[in-house]
Amino acid sequence: MNKKTYALLMIVALTLTGCAKTTLKDDAALYTINGTSTSKQDFYTSMKSGDDGTVIINAARKDILSTLEVDETKVQVLIDENIKGIEDIFGENLLPYIQSFGFVDLEDFIAKQVRPSVIIEIKAREALDASVDTLVKDYAIKDIQFIQSSDKASIESIKAAFEAGTKLSDITLDDSMKFNEGIVSKSTEMQIKELAKYVSSDQAIGLSEVIYDEESNIYFIVDNRLLEDEETIINSVLNNENYINNYSATLFKELGFKVYDKDLLAKMKLSFPDYVN
Repeated sequence: MNKKTYALLMIVALTLTGCAKTTLKDDAALYTINGTSTSKQDFYTSMKSGDDGTVIINAARKDILSTLEVDETKVQVLIDENIKGIEDIFGENLLPYIQSFGFVDLEDFIAKQVRPSVIIEIKAREALDASVDTLVKDYAIKDIQFIQSSDKASIESIKAAFEAGTKLSDITLDDSMKFNEGIVSKSTEMQIKELAKYVSSDQAIGLSEVIYDEESNIYFIVDNRLLEDEETIINSVLNNENYINNYSATLFKELGFKVYDKDLLAKMKLSFPDYVN
């Protein structure tokens, strides 16, 4: 939600708080500022023109999440973990930071942002638990290690040690070399073109050939293995933004989410194509 839309919604919320409980017609004044009235239809048109569908998605997500059965104890534990992690990062600047995005206070942030995210994570994890056997293949999740150097002779010496059975992480490096490792999947972006093809591969391979990237003028030796530990696999997929978005979109479709305003639907097909038909 952009700041202008949020400000408009806040004005309406504050105005309604002080008004009589009356059901207004679409062309009746919803609120008045400096003698100028805004009707329900004006407000809806204004909101729609400044929204790419985010307001609708957030409102629908709230309704969808309310239908899901979750362990509230688990939800609270994860909320506490998330808040602790955020507080460690922002410290005393946390409140002004979240308020800059329109949240009133920490409780408002938890209710509107953290709790929905936690519930999605819990339900997504449950779905992953049931399909862990296919995850490695589908997402090409791998534990990748590589040593790089601009000196080909240095990498050739590493190759000999690697082929003799020494792990790359156990090899002593000189100042010209650098060791890297991490969990990667098909969606991981690699700046080095020659490494990118190994990241996207779904083959279980430990490579001993020397890889040369012409653009960076760097030589690599790579150990590239598919993961076996289920918990690491699941956590890797949950850290994949594409998976979480796809899972969330699936929930919307399964529960029959439809948008009937043709103008808003047209914008949502661009902004949220996976959520609308």
